[in-house]
Amino acid sequence: MGGQSPRYKEASSELDFVLLDHAGQTPTRRQSMASSATAEACDLWPVPIILGAVVVTLKLFDDNGLLRELLETRGESGVLVIDGGGSMRCALIVGTLAQLARNMGWAGIVVNGCVRDVDDINACDIGVRASASHPRKPNKKGIGER
Repeated sequence: MGGQSPRYKEASSELDFVLLDHAGQTPTRRQSMASSATAEACDLWPVPIILGAVVVTLKLFDDNGLLRELLETRGESGVLVIDGGGSMRCALIVGTLAQLARNMGWAGIVVNGCVRDVDDINACDIGVRASASHPRKPNKKGIGER
């Protein structure tokens, strides 16, 4: 959670790819797609695949006012994807919201943005993936789009 998501970069041939570290600089693993099974290639990306799950998306920017309202509904083992615009100015998910999501039956949250209260989130029985952590709370004006 502390780092950014891995990125891929073209390698020497069309069938190769390189998994870069969070800074996008150092090749950490190289795999030939021609000699790998699809499942092994998928192992390189640390986001679980949930078949048949409902995916709900929110578009928020430095404001999580709509988030609590959504998380108070039953998640039905769904996954919430939040497009936070990649903002590194404040957190969108805090520990209490992660706990609420778990209590309401959400399976996971993916955030293109930051989280805070990382220890509390890690203690919850819910999968959370985010770009980074940030100590600042978000606005709560309810600005965003579902």
